[in-house]
Amino acid sequence: MSVRRALRGLGLWVALWLLVLSMPGGALAQQFEVSASTFASGLMIVNLSSNAANVLIEFNRPDGTTVFSKTFQIGPNGVRTIYLPTDPEFAGLPSGFVGAAVISADQPIAASVNTERLTSSPSEPERRDSSPALDDSSIGVTLWMPQVMNNAFEDGWSSTCYVQNTSTAPVQVRVIIKSRFGGAEAYNQVVTIPANGVLTVDHTQLGLPMGFAGGMKVQALDGTTKLAGTCNFFANGADGERSQFNTYRAFNAGATVLHAPLVYRTFYDVTSGLAIQNIGTQPTSIAIDFNFPARGGRPEFRTTLEPPQCQNLQPDQSCTLYLKPNPDFPGWPDFLIGSAVIRSSGQPIIAIVNYRKDFRGDGKSESATYSAFLDNAKTPRAILPQITSVFYGFSSGYSVVNAGATPGTFTITYRWDERYRSAFYPGEPSSYTRTVTLNPGQAWARFVPDELAELAGKTITDFNGSLTIEGTQPLFAVSNRDYRLDRVISRTNTNRDVVERLGDLFSQANGLNY
Repeated sequence: MSVRRALRGLGLWVALWLLVLSMPGGALAQQFEVSASTFASGLMIVNLSSNAANVLIEFNRPDGTTVFSKTFQIGPNGVRTIYLPTDPEFAGLPSGFVGAAVISADQPIAASVNTERLTSSPSEPERRDSSPALDDSSIGVTLWMPQVMNNAFEDGWSSTCYVQNTSTAPVQVRVIIKSRFGGAEAYNQVVTIPANGVLTVDHTQLGLPMGFAGGMKVQALDGTTKLAGTCNFFANGADGERSQFNTYRAFNAGATVLHAPLVYRTFYDVTSGLAIQNIGTQPTSIAIDFNFPARGGRPEFRTTLEPPQCQNLQPDQSCTLYLKPNPDFPGWPDFLIGSAVIRSSGQPIIAIVNYRKDFRGDGKSESATYSAFLDNAKTPRAILPQITSVFYGFSSGYSVVNAGATPGTFTITYRWDERYRSAFYPGEPSSYTRTVTLNPGQAWARFVPDELAELAGKTITDFNGSLTIEGTQPLFAVSNRDYRLDRVISRTNTNRDVVERLGDLFSQANGLNY
């Protein structure tokens, strides 16, 4: 058996949809209504095995053509960071590449993808987000996307979704879009995706009404071809305060119970929203249990909400909910951070959880998305592929929640990408570990620079690595990352990143259960 076939046997699908190096004008620039933009992608790949992993990455254009491939090795339990514009090992990837990547290995691996605009100016503010790679359990004959839009809500949000044919033969797919208000299908079309190719669904180009928001389904008509998908949605990009950019992966299955381990309501001006889709064959209704622990002298707040717009959801219909102060939330206090459990009345559902912080007057915005976790996907292990502490100015936070029925003990381990440890902290250990005990439904949320300082006994900057959590009960985890100028200024190594930056510099990603 060839190395190529052996590596593909444990394939892990990754969607890379933004630009490498540069693209003057073009389709992606038009999505954001700017005349010239530069986008880039970065990867974080983690070897989950105690053996060295042989890794293959193949980059495919939307027509399915492979334009570049690379093999390399990651050491036992190691981490590899790849920033495509500057990594010399990927110099052969064509300038202006837009497409998909498939990562394969002979050991279990996990990965995440960062997508970002490289400029930071009033006319072209930064936009970025992260998403986990799609493994074989995340692709399917049918995919659902709970939030697609055409110039919707405040700041004109729109979306583009990408669907990859993971087979070596062309496949016909049916694309169906339904409004969040129900009624007849807003869009129904059959199209062909080339072998290994990618279908781009730009929701501003489908004849959907202005202000449209709803959900989408894509189904392979042969009943066997597996599809992989991801969606981007974004504000109109008129300026840095409207440059929000979010990414989530398409769902291939749902559950009657979903978990959202990190939810905000007016917490330092941060508020969460949800988009929930019924992917069953019968109508269903939604109830959401919110759990906000006591914090900073504020009492615990628990409540169950049955949003009127989420009752009697028809098959493939979605609903949206934004937790900002309004009449839907009588008696709710402000300054809340906690978790939620989303329940249906019997049909499988999916959901994404959105984060938004508005800055007005300083050229900034923050927004990001993660996918609610299916209850039947919980395990006692998860990995967050990329965690940082003042790494090129970016620092992470994370939250892990006990998804079990009894108290559990959870071991949290940070691991360096060895290239950065050897460059900045050669005397530091390769990993740091701590143990916490959590009650059912309880979350442990930390800001990485603070926790690393506790574990190392000193300030750690330039950390770039992964975080694994192993527990005696099942768990879910989510991470976020932001450019923190306050931490950059206090860094101990250099002041190379001390600069005010414009746009959306915040990203968020699911932990990967395994």
